[in-house]
Amino acid sequence: MKYQHRLEESVNRLSTVLDEQKQLLEEHKATMNYAERLENIVTPTDELTTQGDDLLIGGCKATDLIAQYGSPLFVLSEDTLRNNLRRVKNAFGNYWPKPVNVMFAIKSNTNFAVRAICNEEGVGGDCFGPGEVEATHYAGADPKTIALNGTVKPELAIRKAIEYGYAVHLDSYEEIEIVERIAREVKPAEKVRIAVRLKVIPEDFFNDFEPDAYPFPNFIGAMKWIKFGLLKEEAKKIVNRVKEIDVFEFYGFHTHLGRFSKQPEGWDALYRQYARDIMEISRECGVQPFQCDLGGGWPREREPECRSKEHMMNSNTIEDYAKIVCEGMLEEFNKEGFEIPQLWLEPGRYIAGNIGTLLTSVYVVKDDQEMDYTYTMVDASTYLATLVESQESKNPVLPANKMTQPLVELTTEVSGPICIPSIWESGARMPKLVPNDVLAIMDVGHYAESQASQFNSLPRPATVLVKDGEAELIKRAETVEDVFATQILPERFVKAKAEIEKKKTAKA
Repeated sequence: MKYQHRLEESVNRLSTVLDEQKQLLEEHKATMNYAERLENIVTPTDELTTQGDDLLIGGCKATDLIAQYGSPLFVLSEDTLRNNLRRVKNAFGNYWPKPVNVMFAIKSNTNFAVRAICNEEGVGGDCFGPGEVEATHYAGADPKTIALNGTVKPELAIRKAIEYGYAVHLDSYEEIEIVERIAREVKPAEKVRIAVRLKVIPEDFFNDFEPDAYPFPNFIGAMKWIKFGLLKEEAKKIVNRVKEIDVFEFYGFHTHLGRFSKQPEGWDALYRQYARDIMEISRECGVQPFQCDLGGGWPREREPECRSKEHMMNSNTIEDYAKIVCEGMLEEFNKEGFEIPQLWLEPGRYIAGNIGTLLTSVYVVKDDQEMDYTYTMVDASTYLATLVESQESKNPVLPANKMTQPLVELTTEVSGPICIPSIWESGARMPKLVPNDVLAIMDVGHYAESQASQFNSLPRPATVLVKDGEAELIKRAETVEDVFATQILPERFVKAKAEIEKKKTAKA
């Protein structure tokens, strides 16, 4: 008993020491300047550095970029993009024995310059709709590495995809007739490559699974309900019908669940089941797939879209996900003696997420002494990065020209200019901010520009590409005229307005 008592005392003392150290660490974090904070959250491909008080993006001072191109401003790092592409290609290529086609999901970032860099890096593409088909084609992508996806494919998108030689991934039996009719009208030189999108549900694993992205209490039920993809029996019907059509070539399978969990075990279970489904359908239908497409959604290493500043850093790397997915699928294929297909995958967020930074200028600091809080009003709306609004993404906000300055005691709400709260960060500890200071909002390379809104009729900002201290304009800022360029005022209203003006002039 004496020794037990001493052991308990030692454990209690150790626990107290650890609690004190944890508290000291939290206090230190709270007082760290932003240059120090940035060091704690940078990932291997980031091109964000500091020089004194200044934040540099790809070697360019944030304040210089604002001075030259205006505020707000999207800034994309070319080196980050290239290094992300190479890292994903190497991660999966190191574990898969057949060719790997990384297909940039252009919906995540539709800038022509981004797609052109993807072409130089030998990257394929995933398209939804006629706009993405055209953007991919315009930038010069290899059509043999491109696929058209989507539950609803406008006929123009199908027609252009077939003309350009893209593959078409079917998401319903009913699409077959539409795609066949258009293919016979287009008369392409080669058969249209057709894949089928599967709805993959590893029930044993997902029965008690709690995703950290989708807010679904019944995950399996939600996955069955979601509109994308087909279960096995319906997929078999499609494959058998595609085989009968002379203008089609069945060439593989596709699935995409998106970002659902950081846990590698979840991805392992998903893609093992995918491999088993591929083998069952292929054998029953008498086909051998040329490729199997994994889709995308890989969680990033710094992941504001996890909705938590405290849990933003992900200890799992793309290499970790590639290893467990490839090894699991290969094990399933090999134990059944199934011929290994090519591996295709469609990352968007992992490729584009950290390439983008949104620079914004402080308009006014609204200091309410009576309420004991401040609002730092900036000129960039959260509707320029709608994941902040729609998915509560916690994007880091940096004082780009005061990175080493001490923090003030009073917290602030960093807020955009539109007529909703538009909160970039709530309760932020910042240096003393004044009008025209520049803030930098990290991780807006994905689903920011492509989803940006003109709410309150605000023109959307320009975009520059930076590399080695040089910047190039790749998209000009919109004007108010651009905001209303598609609107047409019927002639009767134009005449009525002219009559009113005429009467005013006569009275004067």
